[in-house]
This record gives sequence, C-alpha cells and structure tokens, in this order.
Amino acid sequence: MAVGQLVPRYGLWLRLHELGWDPATLSSESLLSFCDHHLASFLGEHDLALCERKRRSLRKRLRRFDPRYPSPEETMVRLFAPNT
Repeated sequence: MAVGQLVPRYGLWLRLHELGWDPATLSSESLLSFCDHHLASFLGEHDLALCERKRRSLRKRLRRFDPRYPSPEETMVRLFAPNT
C-alpha cells in the first residue's frame, strides 16, 4: 500500500531467496536489512518507487510486526470465511 500499487509478490519472494533469505522464516533483522539495502532497487526494477518519508513509515511498521499475531486483514478473512 505504501507504494500505491501492488508489488509483485512472487518477484519479491524470488529476490529474498536470491539474497539467501527464506521468506517464510525471515527474521526481523533480515527484513529490516532488505528494506534498508535492497528494497529501492527491487522496486525500481518493477518501475515502482517509494519516497523516503513512506520508506521510513514502512520500516517503522515492519519493526513492530510480529507474525505470531494475525494482521487485521487475516482476522477479517477468518471472521467472514464461509463455513465449509
């Protein structure tokens, strides 16, 4: 959302693997390192950009992220998922 467009998730997944990181078990330190050192070039390859103010805001949100707790979106999906 910070970029204003969808970021290619598969491309991001591949880039993280190229850097030696497993996206499924990415540590907070690795996530912040990617944000600081690789995000701008990744976005540029996809004709996307993130201004410095939004990058700092994104970094702050990433620093607080805890995968043990569902995101608001994940909670909504769970609450309104059809019973099967």
